[in-house]
Amino acid sequence: VELTALKSGDVLKTNSTHSSVSIRHGTLASVIVSPSDVQLDVGDTQEFTVECKDAYDNVIDNYQLTWEIRESIGTISAGTFTAGTKAGSFNEAIVAIAKVGDVTVTGTASVTVNSQQLDTVSIMPVEIGAGEVKQLEYSAVDEYGNRVTGLTPIWSLKNEDVGSITHDGLLTAGKKAGNYSNVVEVKVKLGETEKRATARVVIVPGKIKQIGIAPESIALGMGMEQQYVAVTADEFGNRITDIGFTWSADSGAGVFSSDGVFKAGMTPGTYRDGIKVEATRNGTTLSATADITVEPDRIVYLSDEHDEGGDTLELYIIDADGTNKKQLTSFDDGSVCLLYTSPSPRDRTRSRMPSSA
Repeated sequence: VELTALKSGDVLKTNSTHSSVSIRHGTLASVIVSPSDVQLDVGDTQEFTVECKDAYDNVIDNYQLTWEIRESIGTISAGTFTAGTKAGSFNEAIVAIAKVGDVTVTGTASVTVNSQQLDTVSIMPVEIGAGEVKQLEYSAVDEYGNRVTGLTPIWSLKNEDVGSITHDGLLTAGKKAGNYSNVVEVKVKLGETEKRATARVVIVPGKIKQIGIAPESIALGMGMEQQYVAVTADEFGNRITDIGFTWSADSGAGVFSSDGVFKAGMTPGTYRDGIKVEATRNGTTLSATADITVEPDRIVYLSDEHDEGGDTLELYIIDADGTNKKQLTSFDDGSVCLLYTSPSPRDRTRSRMPSSA
């Protein structure tokens, strides 16, 4: 700063004086760590430096500095960082803490620790539906368990029944469900190191496409019971077992228990598609039907009316209302002998049953 004094008169006189001004930096505002982002291999070192500034970008030199690491990725001393065995990308993991007077400000840097060694490769067991497509994955790690990335895997199958696979691991399952041990293989290479791994492939039935019911058509007497069964399969015929069935019957035909036991009703007749079963899996429902005939009750009895007064009893059947009487046996045709035992041992009589009966 310069100050000049002037005196007027016949002769102008002046005089000057100078003074210096010192502008100091302002309050600490930022801490800049260099480099701000580094990539290192396991065990490598890196020197970090800092620059402290005020809000007007003036550099501050008189600061106190300490270093910290936010994650267990190595060690740091006086700004020298040594990478540990934990690989990965660690954002703002290096922390520089600067203090000027009563003000403390931090700065950070990010570190990526790479693994350059290939120790093992593995594949998880594969489960896939018959005929379905699935992208397979592998895991490669170094001796410290760090995942090794950036490799180019080569995939192959050892059994054609399993299906087919592309070199980049797109598996198309075969049609036959089954458990295939050690049939899928992956090979990876890093430098001169090559590793292989195999895994099991389990092909399970695909989507439900077929349903069957048995028996398909039967006749039952009123009140009689019949166990029905049903099976489901995918489009290739692989049976699906982890599924439940819902049974129903036409009104009058009879009723079902939850486990598929049908009890005929008391209304005789033939019920087309009178038996129905449904199965639902993964949102898809299929059904199948069967015919059922409920026959009227009949009475079977022994009588000597064919040989009245004789000692031969023949076997007859008749509807409950007394109609449709039929003689089932005939002693005279030389057919198989039938032994009928009455409550009294003395009343035993032999008759014959036709071989066609």
